[in-house]
Parts: sequence; structure tokens; C-alpha cells
Amino acid sequence: MPLFPLPEMTFLPNTLIRLHIFEPRYVQLLKDAMEDRRIIAMPMVDPDSNSDHGEPRLIPTAGFGLIAACEPLPDERYAVALLGLGRLRIIEELPQEKLYRIAEAERLDREPLAKKEWLSIHHRICTLLSQLIIQNPKLTGLFSPLLSIDGSAELILNSLAHILLNSPQRRQEYLEESNLVAASALIEDALAMALLEGQIIEE
Repeated sequence: MPLFPLPEMTFLPNTLIRLHIFEPRYVQLLKDAMEDRRIIAMPMVDPDSNSDHGEPRLIPTAGFGLIAACEPLPDERYAVALLGLGRLRIIEELPQEKLYRIAEAERLDREPLAKKEWLSIHHRICTLLSQLIIQNPKLTGLFSPLLSIDGSAELILNSLAHILLNSPQRRQEYLEESNLVAASALIEDALAMALLEGQIIEE
């Protein structure tokens, strides 16, 4: 798996992020990925890592995604849209034969929730979302699609994590959580805190 590490950045599944790629090593990564599976991983640089001697240490749990769009720009620059597909764990980095870093990795899948359990969690989340919408009606368009039970539990939770978890550390905690019940508790806590503090949420 080719690696595109960034500091202070956690890439969540089911989200779309836009990148501006211009460093030679990541231009090479992009071109190689486009000729292969169009998939790259985006691990977060460990904030406690010292990069004075070699490459900075990476947090092993990372999001990976598909290059959904790639637009060439002047001066060997590229505008890229990356669609999150899932989570992985870096097992070990491989010898650096390219300009960029490559690792052996394994996919991390969460166990699906039982229907009854998800209905209970979704009801609690919808109650909190409805209260947020009452508090700020401008958020109706943002949250209304997530009030439906039609989407999968993980899709709805990932979407809410993308909106509500506004620090890389909180997103990373959510990304690393393998249990969906525990992951949903992080979302419920974030919703409750947003209500309590009157937190401003980006539309």
C-alpha cells in the first residue's frame, strides 16, 4: 500500500477529501497509483515523532481510499479527490525503492451491529440530532439525511464523525475503535457536547 502521510490529518471511511499534490515524491506516488489500483493510504504522522533523523513515525491505524478524480494543473501539480473506502493497519514498511513510502498492511473491518442494537443507537442519535436542528434550523439540510435508518450503521456513524469530531486526535480515536458500539458512543458524546456547549457546526 502506498502511503501519503500527513500531520494533523485523519482520513475517515465514507468521506471525500481534496488534495493539492505537488511534492515530487507524491507526484510519483499519484502517477503510480493511477496506473495501478488508484488506492492510497493516508496515515497520520505521530505527533510525538522526531523527524530530525529520517522519516517521521506513523500511527499504524489509517484510512485508505480511492482516487476518485485527478485533475492536472500547471507546473506538475494535481488536484485530487480521494474517497474513503475503509480502515487498515500498517504491519511494516517495506524497503524504500520509490521516493514515497510503501507498507504491507491489513484491512480492518468492524463487526456489523445487530439490527435491534442499531435501532436503539440510531434512535438515541436521532433524538440528539433533532435537538441540534431545533437549536439551529440551518443544520436541517446537513443532518436530515442521517435521520433515515436506510443507510448502514457504519456509513451514518462515519458521516457524523466527519462532521462532529473536529480535532485529528478525536478522529483518530474514532478510526482506531474496532467496536461499533464504542464508536457510536464517541458520536453520542460529541452530539451531547455540541448541544451542551452550543458548539458551532460547519454546514
